[in-house]
Amino acid sequence: MQFQGTFCSMAFPQRFLQEALEVAEQHAPGARKTLEDQSAGIVKHVAAAGVVRLPGLLRAIRMLLEAGLVVESEPLIRVLVEVAIVAMWVGIDEERARRVRANTVLQVCRMQQGIEIFGVAGERLNLGPAYQALAAEVRNQAREATALLPIADLAKDADFPTWARDKGQALPPMGLFLYHGLFRLFSSSSHADMQPAFIVASGQTAPMMPTNYSLAAIAALCALVSVAEPLELEREPIAQLVLLFSRLSIRGAEA
Repeated sequence: MQFQGTFCSMAFPQRFLQEALEVAEQHAPGARKTLEDQSAGIVKHVAAAGVVRLPGLLRAIRMLLEAGLVVESEPLIRVLVEVAIVAMWVGIDEERARRVRANTVLQVCRMQQGIEIFGVAGERLNLGPAYQALAAEVRNQAREATALLPIADLAKDADFPTWARDKGQALPPMGLFLYHGLFRLFSSSSHADMQPAFIVASGQTAPMMPTNYSLAAIAALCALVSVAEPLELEREPIAQLVLLFSRLSIRGAEA
């Protein structure tokens, strides 16, 4: 696997994202099967849920960047970063995986409450007995579920597994790197903030494009590294991407 150029040119970031996308697409079918396998266990289910989302997010980000919609790509990169932080935080920890699932139950319960409010207001919404049974089961499970900690707190205790650091890479703590370097960076473009409007109005978004390609690929890489062990993925292609990122981060720090 060879890369040419730097993070500041277009050739490398596009290739880096493409490599991350190919690895994600390779493992997405297996991840979908894992989600359907009730005997796989909660750790594998949480890991598989992250992998299933990677190809679509990466393709959508690439499509927006290719269309010149640089600022518009940033909310999706932020989602990708959150997926990566959660994957790193969970790793192979079953208790943490259960907390992620419990949070999912809470979110589904809140969604159903919204649907029911809409149904009462509309007076004509009838989703049938199957939905009613599902809603009852979700409400039952939600009674003992607790919300997940804020992403900022998860990031403090999220990092690469040991195997991804066994070649002497001088990498920063990746959870904090993703949160402070990427998640917070794209906060304004993910909300009704005026700053992105000024950037779009200036017409000067093209210089940001290589960076956004690279950051999307880095976030995807972090997620892939974190799910490799629970899903028993082939590590070598992922390790090569890690090694490349390590060398580039060292080069950037020395520049």
